[in-house]
Amino acid sequence: MKNSVEELNSALGQRVSVRIQINGGYQDFLGVLEAPGEIRKKDGSLAQFDQSSIYAWRIVEPITEVGKGSPLSLRIREIELAAFHTWLPRFTQERGPWQIRIDSGITKRANSVLVLGDPVNNSEHTLQQEIQEAQKLFSQSGLPLVFMVPTPLGERTEKFLRQHNWEADGEILTMIGDADAITPADENFHLEVLDIPSAEWLELESDQGLHELFTRTPASYISITQQSASRNAFLNQENNHEMEKNKIFARGRIGFDNSWGILTRVFVKESSRGQGLGETIVRAAADIARSRNIRQLALHVDADNVSAIALYSKLGFRKHHVVRFYQNRSIDSAEKASR
Repeated sequence: MKNSVEELNSALGQRVSVRIQINGGYQDFLGVLEAPGEIRKKDGSLAQFDQSSIYAWRIVEPITEVGKGSPLSLRIREIELAAFHTWLPRFTQERGPWQIRIDSGITKRANSVLVLGDPVNNSEHTLQQEIQEAQKLFSQSGLPLVFMVPTPLGERTEKFLRQHNWEADGEILTMIGDADAITPADENFHLEVLDIPSAEWLELESDQGLHELFTRTPASYISITQQSASRNAFLNQENNHEMEKNKIFARGRIGFDNSWGILTRVFVKESSRGQGLGETIVRAAADIARSRNIRQLALHVDADNVSAIALYSKLGFRKHHVVRFYQNRSIDSAEKASR
């Protein structure tokens, strides 16, 4: 990152990211620098900023927009496979376009059938046979069978499930972003980055049962552990007590698969929300991705988590596709009764 106004003004006509200091915090601008102190944003509007308040800036190199450049079905498959490979369960089995994943039962992503298409012979008979085979594997592990269907992949499978008493059991959005378009993390926060999750990192959201899953694939574990004196308003008496009790205020994880960085487990303590900690975690994840020459970012977020979606959208992430989970309660009840 640079902070010279003269150098910035020599970048007229180029796409830049500019961070300015304002009211004790920061504001970021992204777009084409049309004149000193003026940036043309993606939506066509013109944003003005005070050059004397520039904290840092950089040129955003033109790249093919992430998630584009190939047929939608291939892009969805690429993104969901990357997410799968960074969240690897203890048992996996590929059955045509279906990925069977079984772990300890804690998360749906690690304990479900990922549908990346329909079976080649997608007749009702074939679909029923495939479901029965999957049911056997999940029953042997004492787990309910759950399908994870990114739309529009597996349209035939999803239609079959709906017609045969499978109920929607949650909906998430897959969002993608450009690491190069995200400015660096706020230096007023003290960040700790580890290759394996610490006990405190796991404890923040009671993730102790996921330790083995987390460490099966390369990832970075980000924590905000304290803040500098410039944020004294945040460190009030209540939060000083919290610091002594549990030094981590916020945390997140970014896993890596080929050209993708996959964000998961972004979480901020309830008493520490509204201070920009979640945003800082995501910016830090983008910093780490860039350090590994990774530009493409993706994440899953509950479709009804309005505040999280707003945060990610603010940082340039956009909705790419929807993922739905399906479960058949009647089959699960019958399985339990037979044990």
